[in-house]
Amino acid sequence: IDSVFYADAAIGAKKKIKSAWLVLMLVIAGAMIYNYDIRPLMAGADMISFRRVSDLVKKKNLAENIIRSNTPYADEMRLRLASDIFYDATKIEDTEYVKWSLESIIKALENSLDKRQTDFSLNHTLGNLYLRKASLFKSGEDYEKAIGYYQQALLLSPKKQATMFQLGTTYILNKEPQKAVDLLKQAVQDDEKSGMSHWRLAIAYLANSQKDEAYASFKNSIEAHYFGDIAGEMEQAAALCNEYEDSRCIVKMAIKIYDTKLLADPENVEYLKIIAN
Repeated sequence: IDSVFYADAAIGAKKKIKSAWLVLMLVIAGAMIYNYDIRPLMAGADMISFRRVSDLVKKKNLAENIIRSNTPYADEMRLRLASDIFYDATKIEDTEYVKWSLESIIKALENSLDKRQTDFSLNHTLGNLYLRKASLFKSGEDYEKAIGYYQQALLLSPKKQATMFQLGTTYILNKEPQKAVDLLKQAVQDDEKSGMSHWRLAIAYLANSQKDEAYASFKNSIEAHYFGDIAGEMEQAAALCNEYEDSRCIVKMAIKIYDTKLLADPENVEYLKIIAN
């Protein structure tokens, strides 16, 4: 009888152990699903809401949720938030919110950079954010910060054209046009077929009072079928073509300028008439 009792007890104990292991495995699986699937989904939902909402109080709360998030993909979500904040900064008129959003995401990304010093995207994005902050709030110190992060990004990826263009723009805004020229000459050497490289170099030449070189670079850009994408720069190129009495260049730039204006104001028939003529 004792042996039967002990055998039953042993079987019962084994069942309890199996049940305990099953519960433990379910708890672990649930925690992993929550951590790697549900929480990131919640953060993703916050990101979608941030993009759609226009109320700045709600927008701020959502941004804080994303910044504070510690999911496995938190850094990637913060980079996406940074991109949205970068573009929103020129569209939102509330300067207090714009400044808060830029400073908050900069702080969050700099904290991430402490653990990921060699991350190109973090360095490039921080350069963008400091450039935007400097251009909006006229801070020389922020221009220097932007330059530092862009330079670090280029150390990690030396021929990254987008970073070279942004750094060149920062040099110009920071009243260092010769540095912009030197950098963008290198960008052209790295990719002579890139119309944007020639265009950015032309803008740097203009800032450095080198009109002949700027005109030649604009011509190279136009030959590569790149006509710029910033209205003020297009008008500068057209004015230079006019100054050099280059009618073909003037016509091409005029078409591009009015085509851009038509996209912004598709109901304006006058733009269509000008392009047709």
